[in-house]
Amino acid sequence: LVAAFSLGQQAAKGTAADDYITTLATVSGLQPRFDITESRQEHPGGLGTRATSKRAASTRTGYLVDAAATFVLRPRFIGQALLAAGFTVTTTNNTTYYTHVFKLATRATFPWMSALWLLPDDDVASFELISTNMRATQLNINATPEEVACDMTLTGMTEGDAAGTETKASEIGIEILPTVGTMTVAGVSIAVAKGLNMAIANTLKEDQRYLFQAARTDLPQESIGVSGTLTGSPLDRDIYREIFRGGTSGTAPSLTPLTGNLVYEFRSAANISGAAVPYSLNIDINSCEYTIADNSLRANLADEIEPEISWEMIDDVTDP
Repeated sequence: LVAAFSLGQQAAKGTAADDYITTLATVSGLQPRFDITESRQEHPGGLGTRATSKRAASTRTGYLVDAAATFVLRPRFIGQALLAAGFTVTTTNNTTYYTHVFKLATRATFPWMSALWLLPDDDVASFELISTNMRATQLNINATPEEVACDMTLTGMTEGDAAGTETKASEIGIEILPTVGTMTVAGVSIAVAKGLNMAIANTLKEDQRYLFQAARTDLPQESIGVSGTLTGSPLDRDIYREIFRGGTSGTAPSLTPLTGNLVYEFRSAANISGAAVPYSLNIDINSCEYTIADNSLRANLADEIEPEISWEMIDDVTDP
């Protein structure tokens, strides 16, 4: 397989990245998306009296670039994905391994990214596209008992041929697994769950269009939201009382929604080479609201009650 998708952080808007991480993707792609003005039905009718609906080609008045990638969670590329989704990073050298801490960026510090997409061509040599001034519009991290799978979509401002001089580092071939880790919901440890999802939705303002130019001049962030679901976790007394009664000692429904932190971690089965710790992804949502959908508590024939617990980040602390 020849196709390859890579992401790199730009030093500044308008300057293509020099260094990239190439993911091990199951699906990837990159292509322009045009702003189109359709031909008008004008009279007189041109070549004849036929009642045809399209009598002239449409007009392309501008464009953006869409990209996407689906990949299994591994140590390197997820960092580039988080930068693209609107985070900044602080890195600590622990001698035998590195710790990377990602926090929500402000509008001013939101990184600009470049993407490379290598396409196979059976007739001639493979060719590689580049898009610059990119940002992610969606990043999903979905954990099932089989794997932690990720998918992302991005939007960029330019498209062209890669220079071929870019530096690309390969992904590490070690998976970060759903079978090794821990989870705490609003201070309550959760030992059993069948699924865990986190969705980062990043809305970009795409209508920054001006006269006398086809390309966009900016892709500013309109909003960012982080939310998710927890599925397949048996409902116990503490979780029921926390969500519906406002605390483990509650005796009646509370009109105050349950809020608190969400902390979970996935790890690799083996340690990092030369270190005494595994690769890991630690997610710490310091403030979020928990809900269970109305009329969703149902016991089956095995007396298992496993509601879907939804959560959404609240930006009411320094680092939510």
